[in-house]
Amino acid sequence: MSIRVERQKFLQALELVVPGISPREVIDQSSCFIFRNGKVETFNDEIYCVTDSTLGEELTAAVAAEPLLALLRKLPDEELRIFVKEGSLRVKGKGREAALNMESKILLDVGAVEEPEGDWNDLPPEFLQGIELVEQCTSKDQASFHLSCVHLAAKWVEASDSFQAARFRVKMGIETPCLVRRPSLKHVLSLGMIRFAESPTWIHFQSPDGMRLSCRRFMEKYPDLSDSFKMEGETIQFPKSLPDALSRSEIFASETSEEVNVEVSLEPGRVIVEGQGSAGWYRERRKMVYDGPSLSFLIAPKLLSQIVQDYPEAIVSVDKLSIKGGRFSYVTCLGVRGERDKEDNDDAGSDT
Repeated sequence: MSIRVERQKFLQALELVVPGISPREVIDQSSCFIFRNGKVETFNDEIYCVTDSTLGEELTAAVAAEPLLALLRKLPDEELRIFVKEGSLRVKGKGREAALNMESKILLDVGAVEEPEGDWNDLPPEFLQGIELVEQCTSKDQASFHLSCVHLAAKWVEASDSFQAARFRVKMGIETPCLVRRPSLKHVLSLGMIRFAESPTWIHFQSPDGMRLSCRRFMEKYPDLSDSFKMEGETIQFPKSLPDALSRSEIFASETSEEVNVEVSLEPGRVIVEGQGSAGWYRERRKMVYDGPSLSFLIAPKLLSQIVQDYPEAIVSVDKLSIKGGRFSYVTCLGVRGERDKEDNDDAGSDT
């Protein structure tokens, strides 16, 4: 086998299936790209990816994903020659060549991934918007499994971590409501999927160019969140400039993008945003029409930025804050805010 490929096209095809890679080798060859039958596949027991391979149908091999990706990203050649020699996959450019160890015997077992049943269905345009909003409300704690998932139901998608909950109304036409873990659905977002299909234990998504991503789905019962969104209270409006303060607070909020939360406090006449982490902290105050008690809540800064831009009005009660607009509903628990550090009340800075 010897084939000439455009480096960028080869790399793009591999990057599409990266979500199915597991560097921990959770199952045999789950850290590898699997080339067979003109396709490239990855599978980590929770996500299965497959797309057309630029290497054609002759190659059957498992190749470690990390070094191959790193090599292709750093090579300057526009065109490469790919061939097999002495049991290794050779990547040859102008004046340079690499040999990557490969296994010709495929051990990766994708038999657990059922083929889609029935026709592929178009995803409503609002589906990705809904997932982007609600997935930020999932719990990072695996102790309560259902709270680490997004609930895909017949008329909405929703998520909760027991302190906050979000629901986005969208009819995606799913036949059997299910739970899908947040990390899996994040790839559905990033890849811009446009179609879906179902099978007993998997939900399958397809991109415009035919790449398929299958997510393991779970049939555990999800709690009814409907009553959580029902509340009365005072209507308030967040300042339009709040997203700027949130983006600065986010720098200090956490060291991993998966666990970023900032504290938002309501005090008479102002809203205060604070991000804190091992590197330090950041606090910013903004003027706001509010004359109630001092209250605070934690929220992902990207989520609140999206909410403020599209749904600036909120309802505040003694223990909850609720936001509703169009298809979207959000609610979070409020805590009583105690006295702030003295520096927050002196002339160290003024509200803007």
